[in-house]
Amino acid sequence: MSALIAALPGVLLSAPDPARAESREQLLPVTYTELALAFIRFEQALLESEAAGEDLVDINRRFDRATRHYFSRRLEPAFEELNALAARLQRAEDERWRVELSSVRATFSRDAWILNDGSPSITITAPSSEIESLTLEMVRGRRVIGERDLTLQHGHAAFPIDEIAGAPGPGPIVFRIRPSDAPSPGVAIAHLSVFARSPDAQITELRKRVEALSLGDERAGQIIRDRLEAARPDRRQSSLGSVTQDPSFLLLQIEEELEELESGRDPYRNRAGDYLRPLRASGTTIPARVFVPETDDPERERPLIVALHGASVDQNMFFDGYGRGAIKRAALTHDAIIAAPLTYTFAVNTSNLTTLLEDLSTDYRIDRSRVVMIGHSLGAVSALGFASDRREDLRRVVCLAGFRPIPVGTEMSPVRVYLAEHDYIFSPARVRPFSDAALESGAPIQIITIPDQGHTLIVPQVLDEAIAWLLAP
Repeated sequence: MSALIAALPGVLLSAPDPARAESREQLLPVTYTELALAFIRFEQALLESEAAGEDLVDINRRFDRATRHYFSRRLEPAFEELNALAARLQRAEDERWRVELSSVRATFSRDAWILNDGSPSITITAPSSEIESLTLEMVRGRRVIGERDLTLQHGHAAFPIDEIAGAPGPGPIVFRIRPSDAPSPGVAIAHLSVFARSPDAQITELRKRVEALSLGDERAGQIIRDRLEAARPDRRQSSLGSVTQDPSFLLLQIEEELEELESGRDPYRNRAGDYLRPLRASGTTIPARVFVPETDDPERERPLIVALHGASVDQNMFFDGYGRGAIKRAALTHDAIIAAPLTYTFAVNTSNLTTLLEDLSTDYRIDRSRVVMIGHSLGAVSALGFASDRREDLRRVVCLAGFRPIPVGTEMSPVRVYLAEHDYIFSPARVRPFSDAALESGAPIQIITIPDQGHTLIVPQVLDEAIAWLLAP
């Protein structure tokens, strides 16, 4: 079958230029999107694994090494480390081909697919000489919308994307590959935004419709304006956000919201689910995501969890990373609302917590006696500031792999600190002088050290326990 498909018109198979004898990294620099897909693969594999003991210690150390590469913007070694870890955690019968497929790269002739401007081409490059025949899957959501068998010649194949399954309609698509004789699903290697027309033209048109609205409550108008601004494709996101917060999908959502506003309905009042809700505070717009569990009684008061991410990531990390969004699963268990703002701008002024509470209270019934905060790394250090400055607003605070000195006599909300045995930044030994001093001064803190864990993977390990403590009576 693969030989027949490869012979079809429009499939361009050609040998790479002999002069291009450089390494893979020089030929195809790793993109943030590819790094995000590798991270997602790794997290999913870790969730499904039973790694423990020395094996878990080694996984943590290698993941932290990948993190240090990422901090230094060395994407290639971070990408390779994540792929190797994901393959290691897969089932034994899958490991060989998953290792090989993790090296396959996909590039596009354009950054996005504008449906009224023709189809871009996709180029598949496989450095491994063992990979000759594979199947490319085009996926939307959980559904495979098209696939194509490929026979690689000299590790290379290129063709127009619409030859796989025609025009898919607006929204994000993911490309997966697998050996032609292996079952689906394959390994996700690329992500592409699909727009009905130029996103700039769409945003301009939607903005005009927003300005033409006659709203009794300007709050809804401000939310949709801020969401439109966030939908601009040139808005820089973290590697994870480049996949999980696709601008083509956000524009589809905004179009539906605008239709509701034009019909006199408020799409944000008691809105359930996971959505981007920027916060106006401290004279700026702070990116934030909100998650609200479905409920039969939206007028019932519910607790609020404020989640502050660590350095070099953004507001998407708690919702899409840290255990593939484990905090959202915990929120479902406790029927709690979560707000995850961008730490860097939110933590600049602790009064932003008051602004956040006031903003969310316009659309949800917040139990003000059960507002809690959790932070990782930089977010943990920031959370300690909120614990003291906003103790009247915060019932409890959890710090994950992050701590700082607490001045003697500081009044603060009760704090639980989780440290990782093998943390290369906030190691227990490094933190101990500060935590001991805080305990001796009577600060309301608990210190818990988790064995076998490193700086980041401690988060999903303790998240359920931490949320349970935060929301306990």
